[in-house]
Amino acid sequence: MQFQIHGAWRNETTEGVTASRLGNTRNEPDFKQQVQINVNGTIGDKLNISADWNTERTFEYENQLKIKYTGYEDEIIQSIEAGNVSLQTSPLVGGSEALFGIKALFKMGPFTLTTIASQKKGETKEVEVSGGTTASEFQKRAYDYSTNHYFVDTVYADPTLNIFNNYYGNPTPQVNNQYLITEIQVWKSISTITTDKSREREANAFISLPPISRNQQYPDSYRQPLDNPVSGIEEAGRFLLLQEGIDYTLHAETGFITFKTAINENDAIAVSYGRENGPGTADDEYFGEWLAPGDTNTTKRLVLKLVKPKNLQPLYQTAWKLQLKNIYPIGVRNIKEEGFEFDIKYEIEGGEPVRELNGKRLLNAFGLDYLMQVNNQIQIIFLTSDQTSLSFLKQAK
Repeated sequence: MQFQIHGAWRNETTEGVTASRLGNTRNEPDFKQQVQINVNGTIGDKLNISADWNTERTFEYENQLKIKYTGYEDEIIQSIEAGNVSLQTSPLVGGSEALFGIKALFKMGPFTLTTIASQKKGETKEVEVSGGTTASEFQKRAYDYSTNHYFVDTVYADPTLNIFNNYYGNPTPQVNNQYLITEIQVWKSISTITTDKSREREANAFISLPPISRNQQYPDSYRQPLDNPVSGIEEAGRFLLLQEGIDYTLHAETGFITFKTAINENDAIAVSYGRENGPGTADDEYFGEWLAPGDTNTTKRLVLKLVKPKNLQPLYQTAWKLQLKNIYPIGVRNIKEEGFEFDIKYEIEGGEPVRELNGKRLLNAFGLDYLMQVNNQIQIIFLTSDQTSLSFLKQAK
């Protein structure tokens, strides 16, 4: 169970082309609330309570809350459910739905009675349908980028190497094999009690680490307890080993990881990873220490490569560069590139958003009008592979 409430005051100052000096500064409150609950409990042998709730989920129906009473086989009241319930009907009748309400099942001899009282919320929306698809409009502010994508090291964010752009910005992706990630372990800081102690370790995480060989260990000086870790550079504490494909996805060619669930501000992320460096495995470089399969030594403190410190902020210059700020969740699925339209607008305080300033369209000013079309693929603006996010090759700093 986790509750997080964020409250702040946002002050934005824009430098560059502007219609009025009054439009350069914007002040507004910034509130965000996140709730994650996963509870399953039993009272006696008849009452069960379960809740699986996350305010960061894309769809409301994915949240589940249920209280269920189950009677004995010889009792009239067989079950009573409150919360998310479902009514199963004959295929000939139809109408099997997931509802929110109360459902009861009674049984008297051969006679069975199912009753349900529920409410179903909905809204009427007008959409435009063309060729079996619907058209809708969504808006995103520049700071609404996803916080689930991180480079594992600064070399992958280096604009001189341009690894990210060379891979995604060409019709045939260019891979720099020297920096290809060969293997990785990803860790997340924890403060709660876990059931699987085999994936939990004490660790020190550093934003900068020298490379070592596969089976090499860092000196004990890296392993000493950090009583006062330097904010943004060091983290120490309990970490949980995450599972690839379940908790995150690795983009080995471009050196970044994507988390499948929301990352909280007070989470620290660390890794141990290996990269190719040169042909063969003899000269591969490794950063951070590995947890070997079957390793039961929980007393030894690991040394890890820090990716995201707790409460990440621009003041932490090195760590700030590791967060990708060019991928925007759009809250819908299966977006097609055909018919996709994109525009940039500037909001002047006290006025309507405009797409032009001093006679120049913002899309042109940012250079996003030059959409390199190669095999009908958008190269400057493109959809991620799961078609749920919008990504830009040029990153915000």
